[in-house]
Amino acid sequence: MSQVPLEQLSAERLIEFVGSTFNVEATEGHKVPLLLTTVTQPRTSGSAEPGVRYENFSLFFDGPSAHPLPQRTYTMEHLQLGHFTLFIVPVGNERGCLQYQIVFNRLRKEV
Repeated sequence: MSQVPLEQLSAERLIEFVGSTFNVEATEGHKVPLLLTTVTQPRTSGSAEPGVRYENFSLFFDGPSAHPLPQRTYTMEHLQLGHFTLFIVPVGNERGCLQYQIVFNRLRKEV
């Protein structure tokens, strides 16, 4: 499975995968499935430099309560997207699931 450059993970692209499972490598050989539940609408703001903008959006996931993931960086994989490394933060516990958030807050050059 191929490594996905983070700049290819846009809100527009990821919204297609709401309702699908991303596997998180919790420990060597042990993966925890997370269900992508929400992709927030990206917010953008300009910069003093022409052609540059800041982009901010979040991903929210539900995970099994039997396998809590502490806040840290994890390798994630999705069958259609490939694998990538992101920082995951636990944010809640509802409906018998643990909730996690990944925040994208980055500088993007407009094409």
